[in-house]
Amino acid sequence: MKITEQIRAAVEAAIKQLGSQSELSRCSGIPRSSICKYLMPKSSHIRSDSWIKLKPFLGAEYGLSKQSAISRSLGLNIDESILIDSYRKMKAEDKKELLRVAIQKS
Repeated sequence: MKITEQIRAAVEAAIKQLGSQSELSRCSGIPRSSICKYLMPKSSHIRSDSWIKLKPFLGAEYGLSKQSAISRSLGLNIDESILIDSYRKMKAEDKKELLRVAIQKS
């Protein structure tokens, strides 16, 4: 896979979101040294096996929400990720009501 400036920017955004190159490495299974190399302008390609591991962490440009990298690092499945993302977008009063109803039903 050719490394474009868009891909470099997406890798940098994933690093920022997860907190470090080491955390992106841990979550994706790609060596930190490779992640560091992808950020360098002289690097022109990502191996296909590494691209498959890295792509899920690269955000909305690649069909994933910004929450995906965090959700994946926490081990959440897609339904849990969608639920968390929806909850995050709710108004404060709606969150309180949802929690009130959930507590009543438990």
